[in-house]
Amino acid sequence: MTAKWSVTKIVGDHLRTLVDDRKTRKPIRVRDILAFYGLPLLVLVLIIIPEFNFSWLAGVPGYRQLAAFRVNGLEGILSGISIYTALLFGLLVQIFQIKSRYLDNGEYSSDAMDLNDALEANVSYAVLTGIIATAYLALVLATTVKDNPAGRIPSGIIAFLVVHLLVTLFMILKRARSVYSHL
Repeated sequence: MTAKWSVTKIVGDHLRTLVDDRKTRKPIRVRDILAFYGLPLLVLVLIIIPEFNFSWLAGVPGYRQLAAFRVNGLEGILSGISIYTALLFGLLVQIFQIKSRYLDNGEYSSDAMDLNDALEANVSYAVLTGIIATAYLALVLATTVKDNPAGRIPSGIIAFLVVHLLVTLFMILKRARSVYSHL
């Protein structure tokens, strides 16, 4: 990818925050990777697996309900995700202002700056995820007959993106509290 629109640094910076202690350079926690990617992937698989009609699953409790799952109200979901993404972008500006205040005053600890940098990486990643989810939802909406639910595979992908964004937002909330406690 060209450097002007490459998102690899955003993803890399976010992944580097998935450690217990950045100062000791501990490796990324597998548990965090499972939470951020495994949980949404599990939701995706559970939603799309009936598409492949594995008859041996028919006796599993909840399989029929899962087989009937489709995302409805695509317009509302698209609106919600796009608004949330815009609000996250506003939060990104706020994080920049906090860092500027730290640097201008000269009154900051390395811990506070590290937390602020981690928060910036996580919010940037959430904005990226929101942009991808918004674009995908717009594509699904454009290719789905009005007032009809999305297909099973698009429903699974939408669920993956929404769950992934929610888990990321939970981490942002926790990090924001940590940053503000260091002000």
